[in-house]
Parts: sequence; C-alpha cells; structure tokens
Amino acid sequence: MPLIALIALFVSLPLSAQPLDLETGVRAALERSPELRGARAQGAGARAGMLEASLLRLPRLSARGSWTRSDDPLFAFGALLQQRSVTSPDFDPARVNRPGYRTDILGSLEAGMPLFTGFELSDARRLGELGVRQAEAGGDGLAQKLRYDAAEAWLKVLLERRTLEAVRSHAESAAKELENADRLRQKGLVLGADYYAAAGVLEGLRAWVTRLEAELEGARARLRTLTGLSEDPPASARLSEAAYPLPAAEELAASAVERRGDLKAAALQERSAEVGRRMADFSTLPRVDAFAALQLHSKDLAAAPSDRMVGVRMNVPFGDASWLARREGARARLDETRARREALVDAARLEALQAHAAYAGVVGSLPRVRDMLERSRKSLELFRPLYREGRQSVLEALRAEEATARAEAALAETLYGLHAGWAGVRLAAGTFDEDAVRTIAARLQEKP
Repeated sequence: MPLIALIALFVSLPLSAQPLDLETGVRAALERSPELRGARAQGAGARAGMLEASLLRLPRLSARGSWTRSDDPLFAFGALLQQRSVTSPDFDPARVNRPGYRTDILGSLEAGMPLFTGFELSDARRLGELGVRQAEAGGDGLAQKLRYDAAEAWLKVLLERRTLEAVRSHAESAAKELENADRLRQKGLVLGADYYAAAGVLEGLRAWVTRLEAELEGARARLRTLTGLSEDPPASARLSEAAYPLPAAEELAASAVERRGDLKAAALQERSAEVGRRMADFSTLPRVDAFAALQLHSKDLAAAPSDRMVGVRMNVPFGDASWLARREGARARLDETRARREALVDAARLEALQAHAAYAGVVGSLPRVRDMLERSRKSLELFRPLYREGRQSVLEALRAEEATARAEAALAETLYGLHAGWAGVRLAAGTFDEDAVRTIAARLQEKP
C-alpha cells in the first residue's frame, strides 16, 4: 500500500519544464501567430474566388414561382392565353373591358450559360490567381518576420541574463570591498570621503542590477507571448563569439529585391491593378448569354399548360456615362500600386545595405570590445592588491569594478548584435528561413 501511494504521488507531481531551444521557440511562434493564420485564410479566400470565377462559366439553372390575382384587362386576357383557356365569350368587348378578377399561378424553370462576358470571367479568374500568389508571398514574408521576432526575443533573454549575471557578480564583489573599507575607515586608514563616494558607486551597481532584473523579466514576457510557451532558453545556450559569413553589400541588396515576400506581393498587387484597368476598359463590351426556359401557367393547379422558350440575349452598355470615370480610377490605382512597389524596392535596398553596414560594424568592433574587457579586468586585478596595501583608494577599486561590469555588458551587447544583426541581414535579404534559424542555433553552442 505505501508503494502504491508513493507511485501515485510521483505521478501527480508536475513535470519540470524543459528548456526552450531556439528552433522549438521559432516553430511555436509560427504555429500560434494569428497574423499567419489570417494570411492563410486570405489565400484560401483567393482560391475560392478563383474557383467561383471558373464555375460561373457553367450553365446556371434557376426556378421561379408566383401567384397573381388581378382584374387588370390586359393581365386577365393574357392569363387566359397563357393558361390555354380562351373561349369565344372571352372576346366579348364588355367581358374584355371588365373581366373581373382572374388568378394566375406561374412556375418557371430557366437555364442560362454565358457566351461572352467582355473578358470579365477570365479577368476575374486571373485576379483570383494573382490573389493566391499574393497571399502566399505575403505569408512567406510574414513567416520570416515572425521567425526573426522569435529568434531576436530568444537572443534578448540570453543578453539580459548574461548582463545581469556579470553586473550582479561585480556588485557583490564591490560590496565585499566596501565592507573591508568600512573596517579600515573605522581604524582611520580610509578617508571618509573616499568611502562614501565608493558607497555611491556600489548603490549605482545595485540599481543597475534591479533594472536588469526588470528588463530580463520583460524579455521573458515577450518571448512567452510570441511562442505561447513558458520555458526559458537553456542555461547552456550562450552568446558565442562565432561570426557568420557576410555577402557583399550589392549582392545582399539584389537578393532583397528578388526574394523578399513584401516586394513579391507588391509586384502581384501591381499586376492585379493592371487586370483591373483592363476590366474597366472592357466594361462597355457586349455581354451575350444563351437561355432556355419552361413556364407553367394555371388558375387552380388543376391543369398546367406549358410554354417553352430558347434564345440568345445580348446586352450592350453603350450609354454608360460612368465609364470614363471608372477607367480613370482604374488607371490611377495602377499608377498608385506601381509607385508603391517602386518605393518598397528602394526601401528594401536601403534596409539591406543598412543591415549589412550594421553587422559589419558589429564584427569590426568585436575585437576592440574584447580588448577593452581584458584591459578592464587587468586593471581590476591590479587595483585590488594595491587598495588592500593602502596604495590606492577604495573609490578607485569600486570604479574599476564598475568599469569592468560596463565592459562585460558592452561585450554581451556586441555578441547579441552579432547574432541578431546577422538575423536582420538575412531578414532584409528575404532569406531568413529555417536553415538560418538552425545556423544561429548551432553558433550559440560553439565555444569562442
């Protein structure tokens, strides 16, 4: 019995949360994104519109029924003719002029098929095809942006965590140095002015720790919101110093123009506007359709004589006064979409070039930031024994602690820029796909 109770207790305990690796976080962000679901729904709607345009070419069948009662002479005599019930007395002028109330029950079955629609159906299908491709291109661009947001949020947690660990370590070390200085101050070996100034430096480090703790929680909240998961990146994930290959700036800009989803969607939107202009230009062409109808007329449903009708109809809207305005509006929309696409091309090129320059700057600054940290650490190592020997002020020792903490924070920020900047380069080039995410994940496991 105790064994069973122990097993039941073990089963009831919640499982510890597994660390969130980068690829899992990115996939989770894609799966839960309402924006991506909306883009997929937009594509499904465009496919349905394309199918509708295709099905409108098929014959249509419609039914109609009515019950009418009137003493109108024309209606009354026409009802007699349609019901095949005219007799000689019905031609009496008095009866023709005052026929009394007559009832007509109509049942109609009509089939129709478009023969020529002024290219309206073919253009509608073309618009549907462009809409499907536009939704796919927009969805691809949105997926890349979501991957970047999730990866950047994941890297931001690593940055805040690393910075917090470094600053907290130096704050604790500075607190110990200040405790030693307080004992020496009480013996008259440390100036009070130096001690209190050093205490101010310590409080600044502690305030920095408090702010970093809040920023870390904010970074975690953003990552959890994007992924819908509560796990944090594993402790083994570190911001490594392994750089990424960087293509030439012009090659990157050309890739952006060719592969970015927003530019593809803009180009397809321009083509859709061209189809819209064509539809406006051709809106005055005749519409021709064939039809066949079967009608039944009866006064009491006891008998229902029928008549049949077949024919071809043509409608020519040659008197449409709004055609000129409609055509000008369609051409203006085409000019607007063309200008918007050209502006997006310029913006994409600029964004790619700026991302390239920013990443190159991070790579170039990394050796200097690393050297700054090494020198700060060396200075701190030299200050500590000198201070304990009474040859340096405690204030200088705590300033060395603060300078080293800031150097470590600068290195963490640079390493974050190394990985997030390369992700931004791939995003600007329109190539931030799953392979790019895997590349970043592999770099984060490499040792410097």
